[in-house]
Amino acid sequence: MRIAFIDCTSGISGDMLLGALLDAGLSLTVLKNELAKLPIREPFELSMRQIRRGGIYGIRVDVVCHEKLTHRHLHDIETIIGQSSLDATCKDQAMKVFTCIGEAEAVVHKTSIEKVHLHEVGAIDSILDVVGCAVAIQKLGIEKMYTTPIALGGGTVTCSHGVMPVPVPATVELLGNYPVIHNENISGELCTPTGAALVKALSSGVKEDIPMLIRAVGYGAGSKQFDGILDLLSVTVGDV
Repeated sequence: MRIAFIDCTSGISGDMLLGALLDAGLSLTVLKNELAKLPIREPFELSMRQIRRGGIYGIRVDVVCHEKLTHRHLHDIETIIGQSSLDATCKDQAMKVFTCIGEAEAVVHKTSIEKVHLHEVGAIDSILDVVGCAVAIQKLGIEKMYTTPIALGGGTVTCSHGVMPVPVPATVELLGNYPVIHNENISGELCTPTGAALVKALSSGVKEDIPMLIRAVGYGAGSKQFDGILDLLSVTVGDV
């Protein structure tokens, strides 16, 4: 069985995980071809570049899309994914992630999942990150994923709802009962709601001592740098 071990000591976000999976062997051409199956009206460009952090190179994924819609509901995303010609497994995994986000936001805002506005998480770049991770998991043959405890960060972050404490309420809701680390010495968000949802929906938990034959290692770079932390997410793919 092929598994992936995700080191989240620098946090996790959708673009970091996608970058690490690209570095671990996913072809950018294959990824673009799969993402082109999504019925997204707005043209978008996806590219990757190497970023050096602390002497280690990781992949940074860049998405350029000039979309007019600033937020979506869960059913909007379900329509986009459902009407695509993606593999059924990819569709299911991607929708699991977005459903987790919708459920968490509904709890936080005390409303129904149908009425929740997915602001940043519903943007095109977030949709591409989540679907891209689902594509990568399938193409790399990964059957299970495990993580370290999740580093959350500290301080505050500015989002569509204004200035929020880190971790933001949706992230806290998503990672209930999951081992986490509060980084009070870090001023910034290490684990985004998208990253938390990927863990909630797709992880089999914190990895214990499982003998593994390493087949590939990849590093994904985030969009921000923090003092005292590498800001790289690593994925080790191997067989057990």
